[in-house]
Amino acid sequence: MRQWIILVLLAGLLCGIGIIPARAEPTLAVSVGFDGYYRPDTLVPVAVTVNNTGGATIRGELRIRSDDFPDGMDSYRYPVTIARGATQLRFLNIVPASFAHEISVELWNDRRKLATGRFSRCQEIYGQDRLIAIVGGTGSTLSYVNGQGIKVPSDPYPRAWDLSRINASQQEYGGYSSRPYRGGPYPGSMPGIGSATTGSVHLTYLPPRMLPDNPEAYGNVDLLLLSSDITENVLSADAQKAIAIWVANGGHLLLAGGGVAARFEAPFFTGLLPVRNGIPLHGTETLNNPAIGRGWTRPLGAGRVTLLDFDPDTVRVRDSLQAAKFFGKLVERNPQSPITAGLGGGLQSAVGVNKLKPPNLTLIVLYLIVYLILLVPVNYFVLRRLDQRELAWLTTPVIVLVFTFGAYGIGYATKGNRLVFNVAGIMETAAGQRDGEVTSSLLLFSPVRTTYRLELGRDALLVRGYDVNEEPSYRGGGYRETGGQQINIVQDDDRLAVDRVSVSQWDFRRFVAAYHVNLGNGFTASITPGAPGAVPRAAGKITNNTPLSFKSCLLYQDGALVAEFALGRNQTVDVAAVAKSSSFTPAFSEDEQNIYDVLKNAIMPQASSRGGRLASGSVLVGFTTGSLAPAQLNRRAVRTEVNAVVVHL
Repeated sequence: MRQWIILVLLAGLLCGIGIIPARAEPTLAVSVGFDGYYRPDTLVPVAVTVNNTGGATIRGELRIRSDDFPDGMDSYRYPVTIARGATQLRFLNIVPASFAHEISVELWNDRRKLATGRFSRCQEIYGQDRLIAIVGGTGSTLSYVNGQGIKVPSDPYPRAWDLSRINASQQEYGGYSSRPYRGGPYPGSMPGIGSATTGSVHLTYLPPRMLPDNPEAYGNVDLLLLSSDITENVLSADAQKAIAIWVANGGHLLLAGGGVAARFEAPFFTGLLPVRNGIPLHGTETLNNPAIGRGWTRPLGAGRVTLLDFDPDTVRVRDSLQAAKFFGKLVERNPQSPITAGLGGGLQSAVGVNKLKPPNLTLIVLYLIVYLILLVPVNYFVLRRLDQRELAWLTTPVIVLVFTFGAYGIGYATKGNRLVFNVAGIMETAAGQRDGEVTSSLLLFSPVRTTYRLELGRDALLVRGYDVNEEPSYRGGGYRETGGQQINIVQDDDRLAVDRVSVSQWDFRRFVAAYHVNLGNGFTASITPGAPGAVPRAAGKITNNTPLSFKSCLLYQDGALVAEFALGRNQTVDVAAVAKSSSFTPAFSEDEQNIYDVLKNAIMPQASSRGGRLASGSVLVGFTTGSLAPAQLNRRAVRTEVNAVVVHL
């Protein structure tokens, strides 16, 4: 026994003087937003570098917390596995409900906290300010723009994941408007919404590896500059897809000139450039500043791409004032808001127009009449005839119980016995784009009181809970959902899920999710507008190179409906030929037709009304029953899904 005591004391002494090293613990390095900059109520990326210096593989869970988060905020869990001696970079994503100046990430293993990383330089960007994220360059690129005052509309445009995209109850709140905004011509004035206000420009510098892989995260950024030293091979494949999707949904990408010109021949750049083979594409606008150089800018979907013929890092000091004005005008210019910004109510209505209706009113009235007749006059006269009126204390509750169970049976038989999952989505993209983003409204109807797990799949970008019976309320610095809408979000190996979804009997739960969609080779089109008053209003061909089949397509030219037709995979249609057809009836099922009608009626005013978001140029609106939101429940459900794909041709 004495020998064991001596050995233990000796081991403790050796550890104390460092001969036997103490057990090494993992470490976490955390970066929030874009080097600390972020916008509340927008998806915020949290980059976590985990260094496992210990002697064993860690299987644990990353958790995000902050003392600034409100109690009702959604919870986020990220299971991780880190091999011994490995270093792993993970992008976590949260939607903070309030301004949080310090955010912590904790690594847990079972019930033990292994490590904590903190980021204390969080700085929120207000609605009137603009953030330019610069990738590559000298580290001082565009320094002459930092802090510059700019004139912007008082009502900022809806961003990539603005609450106005999913709100069905209010048209405008919290300083955000669902009305479309179009930036004015460069470098002239901007026709803003309401009065103008003064904002400031902020700069942030990022290495390519810190670019998020989720397009919703870029909603924090107003202008993304890829410097002259950024080539396709230094950007991850996920970042390339995210940037292209972000642009199509309202982002502004700036490509610096100079450097190796051949870099623009890579597929990532060729699909975005406003100039090809030295010729500006249709809709491209030339920006000219004699002191510093030229640029070309053109809309792409709801966003914009600008190409410079000069390197911002080579601007001479004496020309920095002119350069500051040039880039100030670029960042002042708001892109168009995403089509989903004004159609959140349409999405929610679409999934709600299912066949889950109460029993027929006539049936209810007849049922109640029979119930009352049996309960009172028949019961009374029968007992009186039998001279057993004292038995009323027994017959009355029996009649009540029989009709109570009968009412339950009628309700259960009237589609109250089905687990129903309805999905409606809207995606906006441009011809030639190979990746897109769909915003989907998911409605779950449960015939029993139970708990579900909602598996959203690998391509899910974000999920939010929404209560069909509650109004948004101001809480914690931003408009948030009320009434039990906290959800438990789990992201495991890039698969997003919502855990422990509690639903009462014959009740609904509603969610809004964003998804990345692979469009294959996208759409190709050669549309020639017809002369004013000509029939048809447009001619040319449209080819569907996506993996989707469209049961109905509406083609608009400058606000006029040109044709309606079906468009299958790898199919080409002649616009003039289908425009002459007398009628077209899409082949939807009854439940699909309900969703299709609401989506179509929500989108048509945007394409056919003066000032509508889609009322200029050639726009294809296709409706598909293909699954763009591969969400699954842990129980079998009757699923109906219809999605609208808006393509700028």
